[in-house]
Amino acid sequence: MLGSAEVFAQRALSCDISNYQPSVNWNQIINAGMKFCWSKATEVLTYTSPSFAANMTGAKNAGVYVGGYHFARPSNHPNITNANSAG
Repeated sequence: MLGSAEVFAQRALSCDISNYQPSVNWNQIINAGMKFCWSKATEVLTYTSPSFAANMTGAKNAGVYVGGYHFARPSNHPNITNANSAG
């Protein structure tokens, strides 16, 4: 045993960035202890976030791990929610 102190797992802090946050202060995110962020890229079949590319670049330049996500709305699509769907 290397030491007597107990070590507990900690969840990494993260954030969710979307077009509702048009100007992200990455230093503030880092200072808040966040290690990674999710950035909304698309929604349904027609929406592409106009701030996605800037969020990805800003996060990477600040040293924050970042991943994109698609906001799905399966209830809006009859081929996904009908009797033949997997859901």
